[in-house]
Amino acid sequence: MGRLVLLAKDVQNWILAGLIGMTAAWFVVPATADDGEICVRGSGDTAIEACTRLLNSGRYDRRNLALIYSNRANQWERKGDFDKAMQDHSEAIRTDPTYAAGYMHRGNAYARRGDYDRAIADHTEAIRVDPAYANGFYNRGLTYSHKGDHELAIADFTSGIELDANNSRLWGQRCWSRAVVGKQLQEAIDDCTKASSLAPKIPQILAYRGLAYLKLGQFDKALADYDAALALTKNPDHADWLYARGVTKLKKGDTSGGNADIASAKAIKADIAEEYATYGIK
Repeated sequence: MGRLVLLAKDVQNWILAGLIGMTAAWFVVPATADDGEICVRGSGDTAIEACTRLLNSGRYDRRNLALIYSNRANQWERKGDFDKAMQDHSEAIRTDPTYAAGYMHRGNAYARRGDYDRAIADHTEAIRVDPAYANGFYNRGLTYSHKGDHELAIADFTSGIELDANNSRLWGQRCWSRAVVGKQLQEAIDDCTKASSLAPKIPQILAYRGLAYLKLGQFDKALADYDAALALTKNPDHADWLYARGVTKLKKGDTSGGNADIASAKAIKADIAEEYATYGIK
C-alpha cells in the first residue's frame, strides 16, 4: 500500500432552501497528486476519470477508497447520471461501512430526488455510525424540513448546534423551521440573528428572519429583512421572498407595491400562494 497523506474536509455550501451540501475529500499522494487534485477540485468527465484512476491504482485502504467513490459519485450526480452516482455511493458504504459521510452522501442524493424516507434512513445510519457527526444531524434535519416534519427538523438542528455551535446553516435552518411552525417566533429570530452574525452575507438568513417578523406582526422589520435579502442575492427570481414581501407590503397598506410583488412571485411560481398558506401566510 502506497504512503498516503489524507486531508479530509467538508465543503459546506450554505444552500438552505435548495440542494443539500456535499462533502469532498482532499488527497495528497506523491505519485498521484494531480489526480487527487482533479478528483476533488475538477468537474465532469475529467474529474471522473481522475477518480477512476485513483480507484484503480491499488494504493489506497478502505477509508480512502470510500472517499474516492464518494467524490466520483458526486461528479456523476452533477452530470445527471443518478444511477451511476448511487452505484458509487453504495460502493463507498460497502467498502467502508464505518464511513458516516458515505451514508450522508447517499441520503443527500435520495433527498435531491424527493425520496425523503430513504434519505432519512441513510442520514440516521450516518448518525448511528458517528453520533458526533453534526452534518448528519444537519442533513437529516433538512430532509425532515423538506418533508414538512419541522418539529423533527428542529430537534435535529438543535442536536447539531450542540455539536457545532459555529455552523451558521444549523442556526439558520432551525430559524426557518421555527418560523414555519410558529410556536417559537422570537427564538426563530434569535436563531437567524445568530446565523447572520456567523455568515453576514447570506441572504437566506434574512429572508427566514423576515418570515418570523411577518408572523409576529412586526412588518417594518419583516420588510427590511426581505429588502435586504433580495438586495444581497445574485438571483432576483425568488418567488417565495417576493410573495412574502408582497404580503408584508399589503399588511402595511402598500396595496400597489404588495400586489406587484405578489404578481411577480406568481409569474415565477404559480402555486406560491398555496405554498405559503401551508406556512400560515395568506
